[in-house]
Amino acid sequence: MLLSSLLILCLMPFVFYFFTRDLKEVVSNRDFSDIQQDSILYVITDYNNINYYIDGQTEKGFQYEMIKAFAESQHLKAVFILENDLSTSIDKLKRGKADIVARMVPITTDFRDDVAYTNPIIQNKQILVQRTAVDNNGIPPIRSQIKLAGETLYVAKNSPYLQRIHNLSEEISDTIYVKEIPQYDDEQLMIMVAMGEIDYAVCNERIINSNIKKYPQLDVRTEISFTQNTAWLVRNQSPELLYTINKWLEEFKNTRVYRQICNRYL
Repeated sequence: MLLSSLLILCLMPFVFYFFTRDLKEVVSNRDFSDIQQDSILYVITDYNNINYYIDGQTEKGFQYEMIKAFAESQHLKAVFILENDLSTSIDKLKRGKADIVARMVPITTDFRDDVAYTNPIIQNKQILVQRTAVDNNGIPPIRSQIKLAGETLYVAKNSPYLQRIHNLSEEISDTIYVKEIPQYDDEQLMIMVAMGEIDYAVCNERIINSNIKKYPQLDVRTEISFTQNTAWLVRNQSPELLYTINKWLEEFKNTRVYRQICNRYL
């Protein structure tokens, strides 16, 4: 199971290239009226088995279906740009290479000077991924966050969890070391922990719940954060788009279709 998962993850850079090689960059600070005129909505999302993935020749995923529903409601065509690095995604958004970053970004104060958060899409939390005692030479899993003092936690490069770990370090008045791994997502970090390459990773609960059955050697019972709202990101210079998304979300989240999308992927 681990080998097959690793093979799929190793192919991800080629998937990114294949599905973005023919895209024309937007290069603008356009707002919703401009998007309507072009009839195309450019969306950055991350590639994993929740937000966006390819099943055979079919696009699937929570963010894919949510964006598709929004785009269809506005008579737009959604074009997806795949990017796992959050910092790079935000940079592309600010430079007008896309209109929305659609991924599970915790609503915090971290990026408010640079971009605008939409209303909440879904809730999530951050979990410590570690091995069970049986699979870790009898060493019991960490249960108290205080026990993280002096430990090294692995996260994806430019992870949205960095600020939470920094805050946690201040809360326990001790150092928690962090190592960022470029081009890796949460499931890849889970695999590294399962294989014993690293001891601890911080991943989001939604990704964990979607993958944990494949890795019975993992313990995911220790929370790093409280439950947080997550949202999409748009440029501060796109207030019409922000208003349109928020108005749509207010209605769409009360529909059966929204509940079906959540049940399918979350």
